[in-house]
Amino acid sequence: SSKAEFEFHRAAPSAGYKKGLPASARTDVGTGDIAPEAHGRDFFPYRPVHLRAEPPMATLARLTNVVQRALASGRYTTEPRQALKAVVLEAGGQATPLELALNDVVVHKGGVARVIRLEVEVQGESVGPYSADGIIVATPTGSTAYSLSAGGPIVSLSVPCIVVTPIAAHMVFDRSLVLASGPRVRLEVIGEEPGLLSVDGRASLEL
Repeated sequence: SSKAEFEFHRAAPSAGYKKGLPASARTDVGTGDIAPEAHGRDFFPYRPVHLRAEPPMATLARLTNVVQRALASGRYTTEPRQALKAVVLEAGGQATPLELALNDVVVHKGGVARVIRLEVEVQGESVGPYSADGIIVATPTGSTAYSLSAGGPIVSLSVPCIVVTPIAAHMVFDRSLVLASGPRVRLEVIGEEPGLLSVDGRASLEL
């Protein structure tokens, strides 16, 4: 529950990008992400694959066969995506880097029905404290995920930027910020209420 700071910056795909496995599939009943292999790496491959509506395990098995055949024959394409690199700065100065985020990094409240207070800085300049349920820092890919449901804009995948969206802000200014991907964004928990940090919706880290 101690105070912590977070820095976010753009992470470019590495030379190993083209060796990644396809991470998404399109089905007859919608689109779903299947990307457990991508988490923790510095690349996020993507290739739509058409599948029939089947039970989950049958769909996964069929997708595996499709992927293996595509990789063996070289019939696939890669598309670079912007990612976020988060670093947790403890009060004692210790820096802990986290996994890359394809969609977003979120600092949000816990189970108690109270807002948290967060100081937001862009390249060392304060853009004001926020009282909200949390703050979402999203990539263009993630602009159609949690950020969109919180009222954020949809950003073209070709635009190199970072979207900062407050969640249910208890203030007059509650609009998203669309920033260039170069400057660092820093979030600091400044209130007594602790927050939680999650990367791409995975397990939260209590602050």
